[in-house]
Amino acid sequence: MKISICVILIFAASASAQSQFIVAPNDRATQSGNTFIIDPFQAPGTIDNVYDAANFSRPIQINGIAFRVNETSAGQSFDTVIPRVTIRLSTYSGTYNSYLVGPGYNGNKGLDDRTVFDASVHWATTDSPGSGPNPFDLKIQFSTPFIYDPVKGGLLMDFITSGQFSSGIAPDAHGHGDSSIGWLGDKSLGNLVTEFDVTSVPEPSTHWLLLPGVLVFFAARRRAIKS
Repeated sequence: MKISICVILIFAASASAQSQFIVAPNDRATQSGNTFIIDPFQAPGTIDNVYDAANFSRPIQINGIAFRVNETSAGQSFDTVIPRVTIRLSTYSGTYNSYLVGPGYNGNKGLDDRTVFDASVHWATTDSPGSGPNPFDLKIQFSTPFIYDPVKGGLLMDFITSGQFSSGIAPDAHGHGDSSIGWLGDKSLGNLVTEFDVTSVPEPSTHWLLLPGVLVFFAARRRAIKS
């Protein structure tokens, strides 16, 4: 029993990792995008994003997302409450050519479709001086994390706002013209510049690679106790 508990603890420790951040599109981490998005951030509405698997190098647990105000907001400050934000995530196993525009998220989602957030948000941010990118201040921490493996396809996000609100927020976006990076739901070749709060997910094989070492350790310990 003691050995089993120790093995479980070792496996759990190997799976734990500190929170990390991935920005998609990847080259926008330190550069501003070349455009911005209005709806559904300034009024109720919905937008779908497909982030191609090329933006992610490994399996991850997505714990939250963040956007940033477009750098051409003329130094404005924003303090906005959106009564309801609903975010769904899914793996998209198709291609740009097979993506169905009309049905939107529901017509393209995979079997792992999950609602990761459904609540109000309060955003307060300011467009910083200069032409550089703003901080990722428009944060949303998920109530339900999402496990994503880029080997299985792209990441599809459905972002919906509802209720009565009005804001001047226009999040940064980038029109890159490249389907291998991703696209908006209307098949516009661009994406909301998005920061993902993630935790690495070990490959299943990693645990089995640890097992021989664990068994050797306990075999040696058992011999030492007997002697």
